[in-house]
Amino acid sequence: MLREKLNHPIGRKILFAILICSSILTILLSAGQLYLDYKINLGDMNTRIDSVKNSDADSLSEALWNYDAILIQTQLDGLSDLPDIKSITIVSSDNEKYRSSNADIQIEYPYLSSFDLTHKYKGKDVVIGVVNIIADKKGIYDKLIQSLVYIISSHAIKTFVISSFILFIIYQLIIKRINLYTQHARDILNAEDMEKIDSIAFNEKENKDELSELIYAVDAMKNGLVEKVLLLKNTEKELQAQATTDALTGIKSRRAALESLIYMINVGKRSKMQVAVLYIDLDDFKQINDYWGSQVGDEVLKVFCRGMNEVTRTTDMVGRLAGDLFIIALADIESKLAVDTFLAKLYSKIAEPLNINNNEITLKHSIGISIYPKDGDDLNQLLKNADTALQESKSERKGERSYFNAGMNEVTIKRDKLSRLLTKGINDAELTLHYQPITNVKTNKIYAIEALVRWNSSEMGLVSTDAFIAVAEFSGQIHDIGRFIVKESLKQLNLWKKP
Repeated sequence: MLREKLNHPIGRKILFAILICSSILTILLSAGQLYLDYKINLGDMNTRIDSVKNSDADSLSEALWNYDAILIQTQLDGLSDLPDIKSITIVSSDNEKYRSSNADIQIEYPYLSSFDLTHKYKGKDVVIGVVNIIADKKGIYDKLIQSLVYIISSHAIKTFVISSFILFIIYQLIIKRINLYTQHARDILNAEDMEKIDSIAFNEKENKDELSELIYAVDAMKNGLVEKVLLLKNTEKELQAQATTDALTGIKSRRAALESLIYMINVGKRSKMQVAVLYIDLDDFKQINDYWGSQVGDEVLKVFCRGMNEVTRTTDMVGRLAGDLFIIALADIESKLAVDTFLAKLYSKIAEPLNINNNEITLKHSIGISIYPKDGDDLNQLLKNADTALQESKSERKGERSYFNAGMNEVTIKRDKLSRLLTKGINDAELTLHYQPITNVKTNKIYAIEALVRWNSSEMGLVSTDAFIAVAEFSGQIHDIGRFIVKESLKQLNLWKKP
């Protein structure tokens, strides 16, 4: 019976909790009781030692004063036969030692107590020796062990009886009924169709409590569950399509594209073939959206993606990473020439003006290219290097293509460092304006002033204007510099106008 109840996880957990709690409580109570017994037994031992001091100290002092070695030895041997006392030694004031006959016995748990022997001489108490009593606490420890064995045994019996009773009650009231409810739930889950699920009912007339209310609530939810299951089945295919296909363009979504690229890389490893990764960004696509509207922009993306699909092979992959950023992966590339051939086809296809709602739109795009395994042997490295090549292509001149090379990393690092320092320079007022007058050669009068921005970096010193303006245009910081020039120029103009 107990084994049947322990086969259930709840039963095992309850038993474990009972054992842990009762064991902790027993340990605490046992420790307190053993400590109290120890103190009581040690007090009894001290009482017996004190009785020696109170009853025999005078006779020992008298015998020691009279140098009666025989009487001293007799008394010491008699006292050493008392319970717990194993040996007694007297050391006189002139270093004469008197020991009981059993003084050399090995004592397992020694306990030392000492007191002085005094004798009245000329009306004063004179210390004539010291009595050292050595007792053995083994008897105390033996009693404590017996008490501990008794406590543990009684605890085990009580825990077994109480645990069995509690498990029986819990099994009858909870676990047994939970098993019925679980089987009811399994019947619903294993039903072959919705009609069979609807026909399954649970009836528990004997019990009216929280558990029965729970199962009735589950039955009440069943109808809603049937409806939701049907809805989930109907939308499952749509969700799968959304997970792998870009909703607007119909090409692979970002996740599906990256998964396909990983597969192509693994195939390339086995076949010892190269894979080309192309990052494609539509230049100034935001301007198309702003000027023609997002509806026209969406149509542009659809037509552009159809063009990419038309020039790629079935073994290649086309995907949309984000917004106007796309990826093409070319499988089984034997050389760079194959990539150039594909790019020629792509440029030829996309160079044609698009007719969207009677609006003629010409697209330009920048491309960054990395090749497996030359530019990286895993997904992240290939994507990073393709993106680096794309940024290099856009920084040189829009509408270009760039193959990744190791030198681009150094250029990127330098550009990023200069961009960070430029941000600091703008915030820390390291930019200054120099004004250059523009003169009319006929009248020899100044009719305009040109404001020239200069940057004196606290870390790099005077930075070439061409260098930091190019970085600012690439990073978008050119807008911050423009606002600075306008603000400072107007401020200076107001100063010049003052009388």
